[in-house]
Amino acid sequence: MNSTQVDTSPALRLSQVVGSFKLPMALTLAIFVLSFAPRIASNSTLMYSFWGASLVLLLWQGFMLIHLARRPALKDFSRAVYSQHYVQAMVQFSVYHLLGLLLATGLRSPLAACRASDVCLYLRHVARVVAAS
Repeated sequence: MNSTQVDTSPALRLSQVVGSFKLPMALTLAIFVLSFAPRIASNSTLMYSFWGASLVLLLWQGFMLIHLARRPALKDFSRAVYSQHYVQAMVQFSVYHLLGLLLATGLRSPLAACRASDVCLYLRHVARVVAAS
């Protein structure tokens, strides 16, 4: 069966559905294991927060697994990258870069110390670079 075809059988076997959940389950397990790091385990509130997040994610994945086993659906990831994604990534990088530069120079309050004209000039320069590429 092609990966883009929808299975029309009334119910899928659990073993057919589990393959799609390997990565999310591994990441959920990583969050749970990370809660035993000494720095996190030293703060009980933080440790319980990690456990709670892991539990909620595990319950949600279990619900989705059962739902997909009962109702077959298209199980395929499609990757579509548009030019807007590049522009958005460049603007976000530029803002973080600007704030990093301001903080590295010793300014503890970049929003209060930074002049709006400097930010506008910097973002205009970034827009020119993006438009040229």
